[in-house]
Amino acid sequence: MRIGLRLRRWPLAALAALAGCGGGFSLYFGDGGWPLQLEVLAPRRIETGRDFTARPGGLDSYGGLHFEWDFGDGSGTATNAVATHRYDQAGSYTIRLRVSDRWDSLQASLNVEVGSWSIVDGRPCTGTGSSGWCQLEAPGGSSARFDGLWFFGPREGIAREEGGALWRSSDGGRHWTRAGTSAQAEFAGDGSGWDLRGGQLWRSPGLDRGWRAEGTPDGTLQAAQFVDERHGWLRTRDCDGCADRLHRTQDGARSWQPMTLPAGAGAVHFVDSLQGLASDGRSAAWTTQDGGLSWTPAAVNFGDRGGRVQRIVFAGTQQGWMLVADTAGASWLLRSSDGGRSWTVPVPAPVAHVADLAFGDPSHGWAVGADGVILATRDGGLSWQAQASGSAQALRVVVALDARTAWAAGAGGTLLATATGGR
Repeated sequence: MRIGLRLRRWPLAALAALAGCGGGFSLYFGDGGWPLQLEVLAPRRIETGRDFTARPGGLDSYGGLHFEWDFGDGSGTATNAVATHRYDQAGSYTIRLRVSDRWDSLQASLNVEVGSWSIVDGRPCTGTGSSGWCQLEAPGGSSARFDGLWFFGPREGIAREEGGALWRSSDGGRHWTRAGTSAQAEFAGDGSGWDLRGGQLWRSPGLDRGWRAEGTPDGTLQAAQFVDERHGWLRTRDCDGCADRLHRTQDGARSWQPMTLPAGAGAVHFVDSLQGLASDGRSAAWTTQDGGLSWTPAAVNFGDRGGRVQRIVFAGTQQGWMLVADTAGASWLLRSSDGGRSWTVPVPAPVAHVADLAFGDPSHGWAVGADGVILATRDGGLSWQAQASGSAQALRVVVALDARTAWAAGAGGTLLATATGGR
């Protein structure tokens, strides 16, 4: 006689793993007369940022049972019999299910892989099964040369060509539409953009959808950075040979306040509305915790390898990297673990000439350069490993969303993406 609802205490007869709707881990309880099977039914391969359904398998009915779902991402416990969930970060997860009644309980689990598979599926890749780095159709064709690339999640992205052509994608870079032309537009993490052209500051509220000229302080505009739609900084100069001045807005460029700027600071980078870093690339660096009102010297020793600061990258507020090029063009890296207050002695970059650097989290990052070179780190930049890019073109830019999802672009219409960390 088969019993399907109540989970009674029976001796364990067998334990097996079976596949179902993508696979599952099955437990069999019973005395040989009625096998009771529990398994997690869900896709083994799940798309980042999209809802999916997980359900229990092997039960005749859900009545009188209590369900506990743990999706392994810290989101808490779901108690519906059939659960809908979404993973916002790529990675490996274990879905665990516990089903119980007043007498006993059963458990099952399923290992799943979460990634931005829709970006790379069906494209030529350096690995099997959409793994490694995959070639995407580049906007502008094979003659395009990209010097800017931004993604604001696994779908929405913007690419910039040399000369200022802007392209927008809403499917992770598989398809693009022409968005407009800029001088040297940049974009913050929330999708808001800024551009300096014709001696004016131009602003876009989000994803290059419309631009407007903004009022600015007196002086010639030298550089700008925004960390979101409201908070930004401008560097201006009153005359040739004059020192730069720093200004801050907290209301989306409607008003500006004068800030201080360390003498000789050639590079200025803000992590958020308050935390920033400045450096001359040769002998000194400074940090601010109040948006540029005051600066504190940072402990840094460039040694004999100082030069021009090419890039300052932060993963969170504490872990940062400074990419510096010496007078011969060779690249060097410095690393901070305390928000920029101190920096390691510079060490050679993974290749002689690094064009760009990006980190998906404090441990996982990529560096790109000439001849299609891509190098990856899984220990915060302490060591680097070469990855096959499938291209011999110079790569100019790289952007990382997390430990597995990244894009790279450069000359010859080269546009690459990975959903597996490049491996």
